[in-house]
Amino acid sequence: MTSPTPQAVPLPIRSIEPPPRRTSTRTSILLASLGGVEIVALYLAWRPKLPPEVAVHFGVTGRPDGYLSPVGALVAALLEVALISLVFIVAQWWIARSVPLFLYFGEAVPRTLLWFQGAVVVAILPLVTGLTFASAAGAIAISGTSLGLLFLGIGVGSAATIFALLLFQVRGRLPTVSRQPASATYPAPAAVGGPIEVSCPACGENYRLQGVPLLAPHLGVSRFGSLYLRCPRCGERGWKMIVARVGSGAGP
Repeated sequence: MTSPTPQAVPLPIRSIEPPPRRTSTRTSILLASLGGVEIVALYLAWRPKLPPEVAVHFGVTGRPDGYLSPVGALVAALLEVALISLVFIVAQWWIARSVPLFLYFGEAVPRTLLWFQGAVVVAILPLVTGLTFASAAGAIAISGTSLGLLFLGIGVGSAATIFALLLFQVRGRLPTVSRQPASATYPAPAAVGGPIEVSCPACGENYRLQGVPLLAPHLGVSRFGSLYLRCPRCGERGWKMIVARVGSGAGP
């Protein structure tokens, strides 16, 4: 008498919602505007005492090697705020549309990015601009190479602090893949984020992957995006739509 073949236990599937992009974008624009207002206020405060040229660029040794007029320095600082804010906005949009990144890092990423943007455009850039104008106006005793080395320290220290905080925010937030029956899921190279259900338009079948292949080409088409994969059932290679994320609370 043969024992019955164990059947795979179906896992519950729940939908996932990408983080809201509009709210994050509005907040990013607000932070950029606040940083711009700070820089303009600093320029207006020091404008009567500024010389015809202001040092705005320093070499790796701290020696100033680039100069602009006060208005040019103001425009350059405002452009830095705008470009850095644009980078943060694009990063948030990319993560919101990229299911691999969203599943891997979770909903805390947009909030963390906003904190980092605020630190850069509301605190660090106005601080550097204010020191630049104050030094050029003779209000502080730091100038030339000393000022460049100070900016180098601010840049390196800020980057190291942001990187450390990023590691702290991400640590412990990575979702784990539960043990699945061999017949329930198909393996996926460099899989992250836990099991997902994918739909193949060639054969019309849905199948489950061990996780999201992080290195697979990703396209923001369909509600949760699409991955360029080879279907393990029909063998057709093409864009497979992500249907949902498989819950990890069931299964042996």
